[in-house]
Amino acid sequence: MSFLKRARKEDLISLATDLGENPSPTFSKVDLVSLIQGNKHYNEDDAKLMLETVVTEREERFKLQAEQKEAEQERLKMEVEKERLKMERLRTTSDGSANPKHEKASCYELTKNVPNFDPKNGDIALFLSLFERQAKRAQIDTKDWVSGLLMLMLSDIVQLIARESEENFDNYNYIKSVFLKRFKLSPEEFRKEFLHHQKNSEKSWARIYF
Repeated sequence: MSFLKRARKEDLISLATDLGENPSPTFSKVDLVSLIQGNKHYNEDDAKLMLETVVTEREERFKLQAEQKEAEQERLKMEVEKERLKMERLRTTSDGSANPKHEKASCYELTKNVPNFDPKNGDIALFLSLFERQAKRAQIDTKDWVSGLLMLMLSDIVQLIARESEENFDNYNYIKSVFLKRFKLSPEEFRKEFLHHQKNSEKSWARIYF
C-alpha cells in the first residue's frame, strides 16, 4: 500500500480510472487510495505494474510536449532570423546602390525618416500614421510595407508577427489591425485618437504594451 501513498495524485486518478472507477478531481490522495483498494479487481502486484505504466505514459507525454514546445520555439526563431536576413538584404541593397537617386527607394530608407517604435512610451496610432505617410512619400510598394514596419519594431513584436500565416504576413492592413487590437485600439478609436491629437498635440497617448 505504501507505493500508492507515494504516488502522485494525477497518477492515482489515472490508475483508478483504468480499474473502472470514476474518481472526481476533488478527491484527496487518501480518498483515491481507498477507492483503488476497494475496487473488486484490485490486486497489489497488478496495481504496481499498472501504476508503473501510468507513470511511464505521463512522463512520455511530458517529454513529447516539451519537445513540441522546443520545436515551436525553434521554428519561431527561424522565422525571425529569416525576416532579419530579408531586412539585411534590403539594407545592403539600398547602401550599395550605384544610382540611388534614379532607383526606387527600399524599405531601409524608412529607418532614416521614421524612429523605432517605443512600446513603453510611444503611441501606436501616431506611429502607424507617420509610418504610412513616410512610406507613401518614399514611394515604397505597399507589398513591402510590413517588412519596412518590422525594421522599426522590437524583436518580441517581430516574433508576434512571425506567428502569422505567410498570407497574412505580407498583408499590411491585417498586420496593422493586429497592432491596434494588441494596443486596445479599434480602427474607429484609431481615427478618433488621431483627430483628437491634432487638436491637442501635447497630450501623451501612451498605450498598453503587449
